[in-house]
Amino acid sequence: MASHKLGILTGISYVSGLDYFKGINEIVLANTPKCHLMSPNPSIVMVSVDCDEYVHNLTLKLFDNHLLTRWN
Repeated sequence: MASHKLGILTGISYVSGLDYFKGINEIVLANTPKCHLMSPNPSIVMVSVDCDEYVHNLTLKLFDNHLLTRWN
């Protein structure tokens, strides 16, 4: 079975990132059979953006400096 990775982009508040991480883990663990003693954790990459920098660049119309374009 192929292993899939899920990416979570958060930054408005760390609380929303925690909610997404917890919710995804709960759903995956509830729907994944146990291996030896417990279900495996999902493979998740979590990134938090600097919202101040993001909004600042958008306000100045610096769209080429958009945080997401740097990750391509």
